[in-house]
Amino acid sequence: MRRERLGYHAQKTAINQEICSLLKNLGAKKILLYYPLRSEVDLRPTLFALKKQRGIKVFLPKIAKISFDVVRFSLPLQKNSYGILECNTRRVSCKLDAMVVPILGMDGNFARVGFGKGMYDRFFASLKKKPKVIFIAKKFYFSKDIITQDFDIQGDYFISSFYKIKKAKNVKLPDYQLFGRRPICGDYHFFLS
Repeated sequence: MRRERLGYHAQKTAINQEICSLLKNLGAKKILLYYPLRSEVDLRPTLFALKKQRGIKVFLPKIAKISFDVVRFSLPLQKNSYGILECNTRRVSCKLDAMVVPILGMDGNFARVGFGKGMYDRFFASLKKKPKVIFIAKKFYFSKDIITQDFDIQGDYFISSFYKIKKAKNVKLPDYQLFGRRPICGDYHFFLS
């Protein structure tokens, strides 16, 4: 049990460090994160670290019918009707630089396989200026086949405890590159082409 906790803690720490590093390299100042469910990567270290940084604005999704609104991250959080912790602040309108999105898996289009409600897809479709999209997951589930639909959100980056993948620019067919020299944790190297 202790070994599992240490393993998870090391993985969580590595993922959060990679997210902070990538957001810094992207020059992102307005960032949409999420408050984690048990099945999702725990982003609380990133949430609180970025909230303290001058010039960085952190936002969270707040469920609004079949999509969500963007609200400024502040405490205290309250459970909504789905049991998800949310900020009790008003909706804001802003142009996001980056958004970190939890996924179950992705397909050959670098498209998100999510939790089935389509809220991130509807939200992303409503944006005039598209931010950089960073997918994160505890485990990496990938299908070379196209199993998503045209409206499913596509990512620019993927980070898990073992893989860091960047979608290649100006490519219509699946073409991905590892960024960084090694996986964050573990002994596996991964390359999709």
